[in-house]
Amino acid sequence: MSVKYADRAFISVNGQKLLDLESCSLKQNKSRKAVPTMSSDGYNRGFVEGNWDIDITAVIAVVNTLARPKLEKVDYESNTVQITMTFGADVWTAGSVFLKDVGDDSSGVGSEVKTTFNFGALTLTDTVGNSILFKGI
Repeated sequence: MSVKYADRAFISVNGQKLLDLESCSLKQNKSRKAVPTMSSDGYNRGFVEGNWDIDITAVIAVVNTLARPKLEKVDYESNTVQITMTFGADVWTAGSVFLKDVGDDSSGVGSEVKTTFNFGALTLTDTVGNSILFKGI
C-alpha cells in the first residue's frame, strides 16, 4: 500500500478563495534564543522567548484579461480580516490580519506575471487538530 501526500494548498480571505494561487506559506516564529550561561559542560542552560510572529505569503499568477485582487486597498484597521489556509488535512485560521507589502513581478519574456502578498496576523488557530504525530502508521 502506498501513501498519497498532500500536493495542494488553498487560501481564502474572509471566505473568498484566492484563485490562481501558485504558492503559499505560513511561518510561525516564537522568537526564541538561547541564553548564554557559564556551565561546567559548556552548553547553554536555557532560552527566552518572545511573542508569536505569524507571517503568511501568497503568490498568485495574474490572468492576462483580469485585474488581480487589490488586497492592498482593504482597510485592515477598520475591518476584521481572517485568512484560512488549507495544507492537506491541516486548516489554519489567522485572525487580525494586516497586509505587510505587495509585489508585482514579471521576471522576463515568456514567464508569467506574479503578485506576491505578504501578510502578518495577530492570532492563529489550528481548526482541525489532528496531527500525524498522534496517529498510528
